[in-house]
Amino acid sequence: MNLENEIKISVIIPVYNGERFIGEAIESILNQTFTDFELIIVNNCSTDSTAAVVARYNDPRIIYVENEKNMGVIFSLNRGLSMSSGKYIARIDADDIALPRRLQIQYDYMEKHPEIGVLGSSVESFDNNTGKSQRVDFALTDKAIRAFTFFQSPFNQPSVIFRKSVLDENGLKYPEGYYLAEDYSFWVDLLKVTKGANLSEILLRYRKHEKSETTVADKVVNSRAEVVIRVHHKYLENNNIRLDSAQLETFTLFTDRSFRYELNSENQRAADLVINIFLEQLKANHPELLDETLKNLSAICFYKFLKYRKIPQTKLFLNLFLKGGAYYAGKLFGK
Repeated sequence: MNLENEIKISVIIPVYNGERFIGEAIESILNQTFTDFELIIVNNCSTDSTAAVVARYNDPRIIYVENEKNMGVIFSLNRGLSMSSGKYIARIDADDIALPRRLQIQYDYMEKHPEIGVLGSSVESFDNNTGKSQRVDFALTDKAIRAFTFFQSPFNQPSVIFRKSVLDENGLKYPEGYYLAEDYSFWVDLLKVTKGANLSEILLRYRKHEKSETTVADKVVNSRAEVVIRVHHKYLENNNIRLDSAQLETFTLFTDRSFRYELNSENQRAADLVINIFLEQLKANHPELLDETLKNLSAICFYKFLKYRKIPQTKLFLNLFLKGGAYYAGKLFGK
């Protein structure tokens, strides 16, 4: 391939029944200040007018394909990856909006930081019905990202750009069998072979609405909690940290903010034991991540106990809760 003519960025949009918003997503890419890209749209057998909406855009940079049947979002994402010819691959969902300089800013950063294989950004999350919005930030440095990944996904998937060479050299793609956490599992695989970063600048408007999953037709065998447990297992194993199956379940339900964990006395003691086992192994194997990990645990504890209106009953959780409260107070009052 003539490198001078190499497409710089392949943008991938998987879509299922996205007629309401995909036009805005497409226009937000076509109107980028950075113009050297291809836009790959994979229609996962939509039953609405998605195809007709896409057909309105007569731009040679658009590559449009349709799955013969509904194959799910993971298949659609990987089909897009296999079609990509860009040096970098950027993601956006069919209901999100990229800010005009998103691709230029991310391209420039990746060109200046060859050690970074995956890059995300802060986003503006907005409710499509109420119009209310809020800024959502993510861990910025590779070390902070690795600490945060123990608990939850470290990137906003539609804001991410990554190096195609990292995927090709390591045989990586979105992993099958991880629906509802396929992005989280993918980042775990990427972080095993490359470094990550997030930009503090908001580069994407992330839409929330009643059908905000990329596809609603996948046959879900496992609940999201069960999938996240498996992602946690993989990431912990990658970092030489081992928990048994019962400990893994407690670890996931306690540390992931989206899952309910009843904070009665018995469960607090169980979670305290698991977190201590985790921290002991982390300190032995990755002491450089300990401080950042404790910061995240403090925020998690404060959130969980405050949400369920419970008082921490163990020394560890009380300490983390108080530190988490001080952290949030500092953010609230700008300290």
